[in-house]
Amino acid sequence: MRDEWKMRCPPLSRRPFARAEKAICESGKVLSMHGMTIARSVAMIAAVGLVSAGFALAQASRQPKSRSRVAPKPIPVAPTGGLLRLTFSKSSPLNTLNTLLDRLDIKDPDSLASRKIGDQDLGFGSDRSKWIPDISKESFTVFVPPHDDPNVPYGLFIWLGVGDVQANWQDVFVRHKLIAVATGGTLGTHRTKDFGVYTLPIDAVFNLKQRYPINEQRIYACGFSAGGCLAIRLVKVYPEVFSGGLFLMGGAFTGMTHHGNENGPWEATALAEYPLWRGDYERRRRDVKLVIMKGGADREWRPQEGRSDADALILDGFERVSYLEVPGWSHQPPNRLWFEKGVAALETPPRKPPATAPTTDPRPGPAQVAQAHRWLVSAQKELESVARMQPELRRQLEQQKRYDAFVQHAREKARQYLERTIGDYPTTPAARQAKKMLNDLGDPNGGRE
Repeated sequence: MRDEWKMRCPPLSRRPFARAEKAICESGKVLSMHGMTIARSVAMIAAVGLVSAGFALAQASRQPKSRSRVAPKPIPVAPTGGLLRLTFSKSSPLNTLNTLLDRLDIKDPDSLASRKIGDQDLGFGSDRSKWIPDISKESFTVFVPPHDDPNVPYGLFIWLGVGDVQANWQDVFVRHKLIAVATGGTLGTHRTKDFGVYTLPIDAVFNLKQRYPINEQRIYACGFSAGGCLAIRLVKVYPEVFSGGLFLMGGAFTGMTHHGNENGPWEATALAEYPLWRGDYERRRRDVKLVIMKGGADREWRPQEGRSDADALILDGFERVSYLEVPGWSHQPPNRLWFEKGVAALETPPRKPPATAPTTDPRPGPAQVAQAHRWLVSAQKELESVARMQPELRRQLEQQKRYDAFVQHAREKARQYLERTIGDYPTTPAARQAKKMLNDLGDPNGGRE
């Protein structure tokens, strides 16, 4: 049986940027190990900096060097109607190291100084002053649609990779009045030695708001595959910056399990994926706009996973969640038609969430039945983390004398979730199954499996 992370990392020859994605997924493997610390898990996030972001149409705009060596014309202030390469001198007040460590819940920043994933050195180094890039040394590829009505502000669309913005998306930005930005410096830049994958998007928003009229309710993060994972993180931890996002064939808001079978069923737990939501949670559930898109034939981020993730968000009370599935589409960015459907879905009106409150009613509602099942699945995932543990990981934990503690922790968490299923939703099918599983667990102080 392959590890779950391998499913998201096909052979390197199958697509560009695969080496970057493989490193990201290998670090994601660490995330799934319950015994690892949050700080070590967060080290994986900077590896998302391997994502390379840019505009495909920027390449077409490059002209051969003139033999006369004519100096390029300076970019005017707040230009409109084309593709630009911009630089900025001011960094967002949010981009301080302390703020980043807090938002990302990094308890042990020293662990970021020196680390490797496979044969790749991803350490930030000991000089923390270099962990946040100097904004004046970075550049941003920006597409600004024509601006014919100063009374109607732009929206802002931050592209995070993997890969380039598709050339035929340009007319979508025009129709939806979106300034589109590719962060990460020049095309092909790999950010693995600093927090640039987080700070540069924030700096782009901060500076473009100084140059253009921007509707703060239409500032979106977007990415494909591993870029979708990064977009989710930015939307979750920067509530004052992003009003939503479009997540293309990558990433999940909710913890998932496939019960050891990559073909499914993929089911959502009741637990949020790292990092946790920041800001006023009630307001975020009401206002944040989330569009999840999956390919119907994708075998890396499978459509059932996307459907389960969207359903879980709705059960959690999020009012502006949309799920789109491209029929027969493999693991690649969507075409222009489906990309525009995703952009349009960002403006879907809010929908009242279903009732999921605990109940003793002998006829619980469908959403209550579904929510109870999520707590049951949470317990199942904990127990499966022991039963399906890879031999290599088990040997490592045993050598570190941590295996017994791992088992005890997993059993205790599973017990808590089963008891919650029974206590909150006693009349549901999940509660009946939870009672059986709880009985099988036996003594709360049970020993090693």
